[in-house]
Amino acid sequence: MLCTGGHLSPALITEFKTIFNIRVLNYYGLTETSGLCIGELPNANDHGHEGSIGMPIDSIAQVVDSEHKVLVNGEVGKLRVFNDR
Repeated sequence: MLCTGGHLSPALITEFKTIFNIRVLNYYGLTETSGLCIGELPNANDHGHEGSIGMPIDSIAQVVDSEHKVLVNGEVGKLRVFNDR
């Protein structure tokens, strides 16, 4: 099952899997960037870091500041996504 629109907490994901025996994966996508562009991979062992929506999938994802400079991990900014589609 895929979830988009808001990040699900690890506790809620675990509870859902316990009840329904179905894994929930977070993802992020835009119609302007070919749909799914960031997501948790089905073969990943865990759900990554708290608050993460996953890894770039067929895209380049960057967090940038107001001057469009790429920020380092952990800094807050705007998400910028590129792909070749």
